[in-house]
Amino acid sequence: MIDQATVEQIRNAANIVDVVADYVSLHRSGANYKGLCPFHNERTPSFIVSPAKNYCHCFGCGKGGDPIGFLKELNNYTYREALVHLANKFHIEIKEVDLSSEEIAERQKRQSFLTLCDFVCKHYQQQIAVESNNATVMARLNALGLHEAVVKLFGLGYADSTPDSLVDMISKAGFSISNANDLGLVAPLANGMGDVINKAIVLPVYNKTGKVTGFAWHSIEADPTSFSATCRSAIFNPQESVFGLFQANHAISKAKSCFIVDNPFDVMAMHQNGLTNTISPIGEAIDRYIINDLAKSIKDDSATLITAHRSPQQLATMFRIADQLIAAGINVFAVNTPQPESSIASTLSGCSASAWTQYINDNKQDIVTWKATILLNDAANNNTMRIKAIRSTLRTIKAMRDATCQQIYLSVLSKLTRYPVETLSKEMNNL
Repeated sequence: MIDQATVEQIRNAANIVDVVADYVSLHRSGANYKGLCPFHNERTPSFIVSPAKNYCHCFGCGKGGDPIGFLKELNNYTYREALVHLANKFHIEIKEVDLSSEEIAERQKRQSFLTLCDFVCKHYQQQIAVESNNATVMARLNALGLHEAVVKLFGLGYADSTPDSLVDMISKAGFSISNANDLGLVAPLANGMGDVINKAIVLPVYNKTGKVTGFAWHSIEADPTSFSATCRSAIFNPQESVFGLFQANHAISKAKSCFIVDNPFDVMAMHQNGLTNTISPIGEAIDRYIINDLAKSIKDDSATLITAHRSPQQLATMFRIADQLIAAGINVFAVNTPQPESSIASTLSGCSASAWTQYINDNKQDIVTWKATILLNDAANNNTMRIKAIRSTLRTIKAMRDATCQQIYLSVLSKLTRYPVETLSKEMNNL
C-alpha cells in the first residue's frame, strides 16, 4: 500500500483547479472558477471549483469533491488509482509499505515494462511525423474516411520497413532487449533480434489511467479490418484488452451508456463523429475488471453493440461480450451496419453524424431478438443448427440477473421459434 507520508504529499500538491481543468473548460468567477458539469449534460454552467477550499461542486446534480473524490467519481477510479493519477500528474514518487520482496520485484518489473512501453510509443509517434511516413499513414486513414485529428487523439504511430529500427533505438536508450522481447515488441531472427512490427500503423493500447500497456497494429497492405496485437505480458492481455478505453472513459461515465464496435478504425470513426463513448475489443472478450467498471458507469442505461456481421468468429466475439455485459447487469442492444461487410468507418464516410445516430436509434434491437434472428437465419432449415441457435440464445437469457427479464425474453424467443415458454424455460435451466 502507499505509505501515509506519500498520501499526504499527494493531497498537499493536488490543486483542484489543475485537476478539474484536464476535463472541464473553466472560467474565473470571482474567487472561484465555473464550468459545465462533467457529470451531467447542461447548457448553463453550474459546476463551481473553489481553489481556497480545494473542492468542486455541481449545484445541478450535486456531484463533486476534493481532487481524489473528483477523479474517483468521474473516472470510476479506486482510491489507489486516483492517488496514482495525481502522483503522476504532480510528479510525486510513490513509496510503498508492507510489501514482500516478491511484491516489490513484481511492481518494479511492471514499472519497467510501462516505462519501456511509453518510450516505444513515443518512438513510433516520432516515426509518423516523418513526412513520407505521414503521407503513407494518412493515405490509408483518408481512404477509410478518417482525418488527421484521430492520429493525435489516439496517439497513433508508424513502424517503417527497417527490420531492426526499434531494436536499435531500445539498445541506444539503455532499455532491456529482454523486456522488449517479453512485451512482444522484438523477437529473435536468424541474424539477431528484429522488430515484430514493420510497415504498419501502430495503435498504443492505454489502460483507463492513460498508461500504455501494449500495442495493436494494422499492416498498411492488409485488409482494413485486420489488426494484430503484442503478446500477453505482466501488463497486457491481448485477448481481453480494449481499444479506446482511456479516450472514452469520461464520455461513458457522462452518457451512462457506451457503444462497442468491431475494430479500432470503427472506434476512431465513431469518435470523429461525436460518439466518443465508443470502444472495441482487441481480442475475443473483455477483461472482467473493465466490465465491472463499465457496469458502474453505465448503471441503469445500456451498451449497444454495432457490428458488420462479417464472420462467425467476429459474431462469436460480440456474443461473448454481450453475455459478459448482461451478467454484469447491463442492458444490451445491438445493431448491424446498413450493408453487411461494410465497416462503420466506410459507412460514416458517406453520411452525416446525425443520420448515423438516427440509424442506430431506429434499428437497434434487444440482444435476444438480434442474436436469435441472426443464428436462426443462418440455421435455415437445419434442425441441428436451430437447436444450437436456441441453446446459445438461452445461455444469453440465463446470464440475466433478473428473473422478470428472463421471463420477458423467454417470451420473445418463444415468438421467434414457436416453442412454448415452458419448454424453453426448462431447457434453459438444464444448461
